[in-house]
Amino acid sequence: MCKKTRVSRSSVELNPFELSHRFFRKTIIRGALTSGHDWIFIILKMHPDGNGGVYAESEKIRLMAVFPPGVEQISRTMCATIAGIIAHWASDFLYCY
Repeated sequence: MCKKTRVSRSSVELNPFELSHRFFRKTIIRGALTSGHDWIFIILKMHPDGNGGVYAESEKIRLMAVFPPGVEQISRTMCATIAGIIAHWASDFLYCY
């Protein structure tokens, strides 16, 4: 489930997303916030004039899972999910230029 939020110009001062919009002229910017174990994917759709936009974020994806007898290990399913999202985004990026 994604959560959408509006971003106003006054709420952010020259952040990496705004820099990407100005430098690359992209109106849709994708990114991930991660601790290495927990991942949140975000998509920012900037307004064409660059003044604010709307973003959506994924639920937290946990890379680690607990397997019997209570040992935490990397989940192959979550690893494949994270890699799949990144690969899909990278393929979109390569075809944009």
